[in-house]
Amino acid sequence: MNESLLREFCESRNRWLIITIVTLALGLVIVLPIADDYFDNQENCRALDEELVHAKEAAASLPKFQQRVEALNKQVAELESLAVNDDTVGKYRSRLVDLVRETGCQMRRIDVNEAYRRPWMEEDLPLAEKQPRGKEGRPTPFVLDRRSVLLTVDGSTASIYALLEKLREGSTFMHLRRLKLNTANHVGNKVTMEIELWLFSLLRKTV
Repeated sequence: MNESLLREFCESRNRWLIITIVTLALGLVIVLPIADDYFDNQENCRALDEELVHAKEAAASLPKFQQRVEALNKQVAELESLAVNDDTVGKYRSRLVDLVRETGCQMRRIDVNEAYRRPWMEEDLPLAEKQPRGKEGRPTPFVLDRRSVLLTVDGSTASIYALLEKLREGSTFMHLRRLKLNTANHVGNKVTMEIELWLFSLLRKTV
């Protein structure tokens, strides 16, 4: 049976066409998966080349980013040094007492109150009575820390003026909320000054 079929195939005029078709079919079965792998590998190589270019660009710009980060960290440290919070309020109080003595004034009273805290919003102002609302009043991850200091001193007009100048020149986020002057004696060469200072700091919210 098989020999008969083989003889018929060999004597057939279409045998070369049949061989060609079978050969092409086998070739497609074998070559198509290889071609798919080839194009997949080509695409992977292209993607890796792009990633390599981006990585080189990022590596080249890394020193500039580091310099920028260092500059920003320095600015943040300088601003934080101007703030008065729970950790630095004791130091500020001692410095205030020293300024009173250095300017020739006499301390009568100094009260440092507990901090008042409220959420810090975008476009906010530390002295604002009302917080911004809507798009301008979006919340931030910070809290405004405001601390009131009440100070009463006696001294000559020149000493009082010198103390106020020292406070103005001090490196602190401070606002002179209230000031009151009275004569301290009948002669009028001594003055009693009562002031209220507001000290500010921004604190990151805790969970």
